[in-house]
Amino acid sequence: MSKLTLIIAVRTSDFSEYAKRLQLRDALDLADVDTILVDDGSPASVSSEVEGFCRERSYTYIRLQTEELPFSLSRARNAGIDASSTEWICFEDIDLAYRSDFYQRLMRELDLLDETPFNFLTVPAVYLSAAQSDRVFSNGMDAEYERALTAALLEDPRGHDFNSSLQHYAPASSVVAVRRRTALYVGAFDENFAGWGGEDRDFVFRLLLLNNRIEKPRDFQITKTWNLNDTTQFDGWRALYRMHGDYLARKGMYAFHLFHEPLSWRSGQSNIKLALEKAERYHTTKKVPARRDPNQAPDIILGFNPHIANEAVLQVLANPTIIDENGRVDPERFAAEIAEQKPKSVLMWNPYGLAWRKKVYDALRFLGIDPIVGERGALPRSLYFDKGGLCIESPSYAEEHWAKPLTAEQEQSVKAYIDDMRFGEHALEKQSGRVGAALLRHRLDLPDAAKILFVPLQLADDTVTTLFSEKRREYDAYLLELKRLSLSLPRDWVMVYKNHPLAVQKFDLSSAICADQYHVHDILEAASAVALFNSGVGVISMAFNKRVFYYGPCFYAIDGVNEPFIDAEQMAETLRSVAPVDKNKVHQFFNYLLKELYSFADWKADVAAFSNLSNRTKVKDIKFTEVRIPGYAPAIYQYPAFDLRRSVLFDPYRHHANLNGKSTPVGPGASAAAAKAAATSIANFLTDGKFTEAAAHFETEYQKNTSKPNLLRAAAEMHIRAGNRAKALIHLKTASRQLPGNMKVRKRLLVVKYPFLERVIGENAFPVKL
Repeated sequence: MSKLTLIIAVRTSDFSEYAKRLQLRDALDLADVDTILVDDGSPASVSSEVEGFCRERSYTYIRLQTEELPFSLSRARNAGIDASSTEWICFEDIDLAYRSDFYQRLMRELDLLDETPFNFLTVPAVYLSAAQSDRVFSNGMDAEYERALTAALLEDPRGHDFNSSLQHYAPASSVVAVRRRTALYVGAFDENFAGWGGEDRDFVFRLLLLNNRIEKPRDFQITKTWNLNDTTQFDGWRALYRMHGDYLARKGMYAFHLFHEPLSWRSGQSNIKLALEKAERYHTTKKVPARRDPNQAPDIILGFNPHIANEAVLQVLANPTIIDENGRVDPERFAAEIAEQKPKSVLMWNPYGLAWRKKVYDALRFLGIDPIVGERGALPRSLYFDKGGLCIESPSYAEEHWAKPLTAEQEQSVKAYIDDMRFGEHALEKQSGRVGAALLRHRLDLPDAAKILFVPLQLADDTVTTLFSEKRREYDAYLLELKRLSLSLPRDWVMVYKNHPLAVQKFDLSSAICADQYHVHDILEAASAVALFNSGVGVISMAFNKRVFYYGPCFYAIDGVNEPFIDAEQMAETLRSVAPVDKNKVHQFFNYLLKELYSFADWKADVAAFSNLSNRTKVKDIKFTEVRIPGYAPAIYQYPAFDLRRSVLFDPYRHHANLNGKSTPVGPGASAAAAKAAATSIANFLTDGKFTEAAAHFETEYQKNTSKPNLLRAAAEMHIRAGNRAKALIHLKTASRQLPGNMKVRKRLLVVKYPFLERVIGENAFPVKL
């Protein structure tokens, strides 16, 4: 079976010139390579000629009946994706030529892709002059390779009348090689782009956006307008795009574009603008719709929650299709429309998080579909995807699933995990630093002989406290029992409680000791037993060999490890003689969670207001290291420990980064020297007429010190000289707000906004000082 499929699009009323170019591919080594040529609406008289050309070479020919529609490269490429069956695909231009071994080398590079932080490759393109193209037609690409590449390295890459062999050079191009499944789950090509241009930018931006293995440049979502050859700042997504092209250039891999006169229909400025605006929207909303593979049943993801609409999850599913949540639609009808698609699976985040989502969940189950439910797990960094439902209602924790003898290797692995958790910094929620059990007891002024009953409290309005409790044993009843217990503890026991870190309204119990300022693991280390409602801390307590007494329903109710908290009287009596924990069962249960049920990830989170009782963490930038989804093979992600800023690929940006504080100055005059160098660099930009780059310098300096609005005034003047009045207006408005009494700023803002006012109030350009 082949490994790579080339997808080439065409529409023409005269195939002869294209045939001449495609014939150069006869010299290529295409072993393990399929070729699909998609004809997007050529006249029937020509299409038979194209089909015959393909038949002679065993190419797959697809003709779209689109003669009456504008040409769409997106439509043609999507048709090629749908028809392909190889792991890898590569999008081609019909005007490209290569050295004969190019595709064999490309496939070897694709084998190495998972050892890099990239999720696609783009091939730098050398655009040949008419004379050099003629030599290629006469002599073949192999014979002309060195000459063509020599010109690319020595002649003006932007194009110049003095160039002899090079028309211009593109450090990154539309020749993109990528896994077929990756192309689909980033949405493939947007068919809103018709005519020429924009679709490649849009596709590449989504590939970059969803790749969380790579550091994004500053202002990632902004499409910087400079020529890629002039990119010296690691700003905007196109800088990262260029880095992808530089990667293959460093390995000596290039595409060569054969000369042709500019096409009369090629304009595309509206498409370029559309791609620019879509990039900013995708970045803001994080909503990138996947394209469904028409050849298999869909795996439907409900909503764009970052836990599930995540590249690591999308890679595990066979045919991910994201359907946005729509609370305006009747939930039963919404569920019925999902069921009509006969999905292989449906994946949704906590169905109890929204009333509408819960109704959809119930309707799907009524229709015979058991959604895979996602939620955070009870161990640090853990999440789970469970067809049995939310943890408390799921049968996945039944003893029959995990009570199995462990091998010596499994036992050692579990012990290592428990040791790391007990003595490390990881916790379910953000905590203060560790101080250790001894110092904790000292600071709480506890006698050495005192036994601690640790009570980790929950959020009063959390799902597990509001929806998963027994009748007349709700969370308020639990708090009342805690108060009673604190007054009836055995003489040698003391109650230490800790409010949930996200609680706004704190529980105060004068007859117990509050330890809100301490790390939960230090308290567990010092404790002799734990009492809780149904918190995930119960699982962590098991790792500390602490008996857990649970008041509400919980998924870790394991005989020999944990037992019910009936009421204060029962607890006071039970604490007189606490039974030991069955370590064997704990290790078996942990092995099941770690190796069979739980997924693991690292993430960043902000705390956001939720109610007058509690806050919530708003998770972002999730990077999975392990993904386990029922019905699919688990995926382990070992992200390469590459810092691209230290690699040679960062060389084009290094000077600018150093000038802007990305490296540490050395020596007493380093700061002044850096400032002088920066001023010199800006002066050079002005001399060369590169006003956008000069503006970027001032913008960077302002970000480092936002108390200097005159830096924004200088940036605005540079944007005005570059013809970008919209950007200048944004900066002048900000400067005007920071300098409310400065009439010069106000006048300049008015003149830029309404140019005719220049004749009335005069020109008030800000004098840029370097």
